[in-house]
Amino acid sequence: MNLALPPDFWPQYNDLKAGDADSIDPMIDFLEADPMFFRSGYIKADVLRWINRLPLTTTQMRRLQAVVVGVTERRGGREFRRYCNLARRLEDTEFRLQIERLRGHADAAVRRRANWVVGRMSD
Repeated sequence: MNLALPPDFWPQYNDLKAGDADSIDPMIDFLEADPMFFRSGYIKADVLRWINRLPLTTTQMRRLQAVVVGVTERRGGREFRRYCNLARRLEDTEFRLQIERLRGHADAAVRRRANWVVGRMSD
């Protein structure tokens, strides 16, 4: 598992857990890379939970919106619920339109995930 991560990942992970906003960007890098390995879903779920607790810049919000859209299009893992929770915080008109478009996707799994994201944004 550690070979799949950058050498400074764990200190940044622990900093994020402690509430250090300076560690948000490296953790967004991790979410954008979306590595798949044993236990990666658990790590991503934790990262998403901790990011959701911290103040975000507009740039960070845009990056995270793109991550949520991409994950909704590609696949749902054990951490998908955390992506849905984060989507509620990231909602704006353009982001909602992007997710709404996915509700009409040809793939039923993409439609289902998009419905979950919209459902969470509507809570």
